[in-house]
Amino acid sequence: AATASEPPIAHRLERAYAPFLSWSMAHPRLLAGLTALLFALGGLGLATAGRGFLPELQEGALNVSILTPTGTPLRESDALGQRAEEALLADPAVLSTARRTGRAERDEHVLGVEASQIELLLRDDERPQEEVVRDLRARLADVPGATFAIGQPISHRIDHVISGHTAALTVKLVGDDLPSLRRAAADVITALRGVPRLVDVMSEPITEVPTLLVDVDADAAGRHGLSRAEAARLASLVVWGREVGRIYEDGLYTPVVVRYGDGPRTDRDALAQAMVPVGDGRAVPLEELANLTRTHEPAFVMRDGARRRLVVTANVEGSDLGAVLDGVREALASVRFPPGVRPELEGRVVEQESSGTRLALLVALVLLAIAVVVGSTLGDVKRTLVVLTNVPLALAGGVVGVWIAGGTLDLATGIGFLTLFGLATRNGILLATRTRDLEEHGVPREEAVRRAALERLSPITMTVLTAALGLVPLAAALGQPGAELQAPMAWVILTGLGTSTFLSMLVVPAWLART
Repeated sequence: AATASEPPIAHRLERAYAPFLSWSMAHPRLLAGLTALLFALGGLGLATAGRGFLPELQEGALNVSILTPTGTPLRESDALGQRAEEALLADPAVLSTARRTGRAERDEHVLGVEASQIELLLRDDERPQEEVVRDLRARLADVPGATFAIGQPISHRIDHVISGHTAALTVKLVGDDLPSLRRAAADVITALRGVPRLVDVMSEPITEVPTLLVDVDADAAGRHGLSRAEAARLASLVVWGREVGRIYEDGLYTPVVVRYGDGPRTDRDALAQAMVPVGDGRAVPLEELANLTRTHEPAFVMRDGARRRLVVTANVEGSDLGAVLDGVREALASVRFPPGVRPELEGRVVEQESSGTRLALLVALVLLAIAVVVGSTLGDVKRTLVVLTNVPLALAGGVVGVWIAGGTLDLATGIGFLTLFGLATRNGILLATRTRDLEEHGVPREEAVRRAALERLSPITMTVLTAALGLVPLAAALGQPGAELQAPMAWVILTGLGTSTFLSMLVVPAWLART
């Protein structure tokens, strides 16, 4: 099959390949069993691989969120933030820190003084970033009086787009009664802290403010000839007043409020003595109409679909989000939620499940499209099926690449499989079309298959080597910052091309000779 114009390396390659080709064409059943075994091993490898969404990025920077108990004064919160910074800077991987405690009322994301955020810049370190983050969490665990969450800037943005919160997992508790939501949140936190690889479990901060509750006594109001609603309206004129207009000045509107009486409105005793008009020119102290109680109430209540909601967030160590999601669902199943409270799961941990389903559907559609293209090219169903045997051969090698890249099946490795299947079937098409052409010129089928395999050996080898050499730099960057997406994809394609090319040059000729 070799010609004088071919380079010597092609002659040597064909001479080395010829004995293996003869052996494969004599043992088609054995190769069929080998293909089935490889397909089974590939399926087993996929079934046991982890499930992820996106590979963990190495951004060179970290965000640390600090939450202290509600009502913590600014001075104490600031001191605790300083202790946290000192603990973080003690790690050799931390280059610098910057912290803010609380955020202003008109800020886009208002936070009370009980919440702080620290931004870290990292320097090159011998330890993997996952180990660095684990060590930082251990250092922060020695800082009492606060809970901590560690993430990365870009990852935080991705999480915020997915769920509205800067965490990989969000458990949204929805209900009508705030105390019930708080009890449920405490139970959820306890349950989630027992899930392996789930870290930074905390509830969203609820800022409480001192509140004076004015509760109108219906009987007392009745003694003065007032209904409870009328007494409440009159009391509101004393406590808050009523807006009667607005003044426009320097681009701002200032409300004009008319209030009955004068004096302080923040002191409980003074407010109790404020006089409330009850008709006929009479006025009585407010404490004769209502009970005044000091309490603490939330500064704001978040709602979802007109119902109150409270959120518990958590992050994940590692990239196997699927196993973590299974653990979370099992943990939540053990929680007895109060009546009217229901949990909803959101975040990157949940998104990996739906993205995996969409990716599997996309793979199926790609395989169907490949089958249609191959079938229309060859015009023969049996030969089309033979060419498609490259898919299980490529799958087995691609799974090896998944495990080399970390053992997690995510969007990066999924795209690698999509590319791999297209490249792998190309080799079979080259063999099948050349065999058909030779048969049309009167060459017997077995001889046509043999000649086609030898003639297409060099083109197939060169195209595969060209693709592989282009992927080697990407694969070699595995574990390096900036290569989190490309490196796993490159490993899947490289290992899949290796197995599919080597084995398809044995399996496809053996089966083509029998079709």
